[in-house]
Amino acid sequence: MSSHDEVHTQSPQATEPANPSIDRKAFNSQQIKTPSVLEAEQSAHESMAETDARAERRWKLIETVILWASWIIMVGFNAYAEIFRLFGTTTGQIAKEQNVWFMPDGPAFAIWGLIYIGLGVWLIRFCIAGPSRKRLGKLPITLSGLIFVGTCILNIAWLSFWHLRSYTISLILICALTVMVWLLYVQVRRDANQQHTSQAASLLDWGPLSLYGSWLVVASILNACYVVEVLSGGISDVIQAFEVIILLCLLLIVSFLMEQKAKDWVFGLVVFWSAVNIGLRLFAHSMSLGIFIIVLAAVGDLITYFPWGTFKLVHR
Repeated sequence: MSSHDEVHTQSPQATEPANPSIDRKAFNSQQIKTPSVLEAEQSAHESMAETDARAERRWKLIETVILWASWIIMVGFNAYAEIFRLFGTTTGQIAKEQNVWFMPDGPAFAIWGLIYIGLGVWLIRFCIAGPSRKRLGKLPITLSGLIFVGTCILNIAWLSFWHLRSYTISLILICALTVMVWLLYVQVRRDANQQHTSQAASLLDWGPLSLYGSWLVVASILNACYVVEVLSGGISDVIQAFEVIILLCLLLIVSFLMEQKAKDWVFGLVVFWSAVNIGLRLFAHSMSLGIFIIVLAAVGDLITYFPWGTFKLVHR
């Protein structure tokens, strides 16, 4: 029998260290563990896991308190500003001081109540099983939580400067707020997709943020029009009429893209709500233009939500 065959007929043995300087007793102690050693190791692992779980519960509790405190302060400040007339005025009164045509009718701003309720629902979902609840380094907060706190701060700052009639600063703040809300939207929706979150749960993750962000887009445009009106000393009605039509067309295009590319149907509904109320307010300036704006919004939303995927051209 050849030496090669002899190697394969040998009984299996534990592989010993190649370096003869290694202590053979230490090697054998690594190969054989008594039940007591195994129990000690298992107990140590369980203790470490329990410690990590306690630490996770602790920082999540801290974050939950921070997030809810931020939400309560933001909602409370907005309520105070309207009820007790922050700096002697309300948001609606300031809006009516200038002849801005891209301005929804008064009832449209009731959407703020729905937005804040939606954010409360989003917080409940996020704190219980949010897809983006991953600790940010050693901080007792997540990246999503930090962004949310930032949006609350910017919301309060924007409202304060708006009531102070610092229109340029308020425009910068609301644009920054809009960007941060959409950053949070992208962050949460991406994490939900990576974790294969169910469709219903995913809607709770991104729906309230889309509602908030969509209205902020409209509000940012409104603020920009307001600043232009103030700085220019007044824009002619003809220019404002074309301005409203062009801006609405751009918003409808974005609505279509959001529905087709991101399957976000909330954006289009917010645009439609805004357009209808803009049209109603325009009745005081031009009834024909107001009707045109409402019809344009209806046609735009019909195109946006039409099930194009179920209708395909047949080539003959």
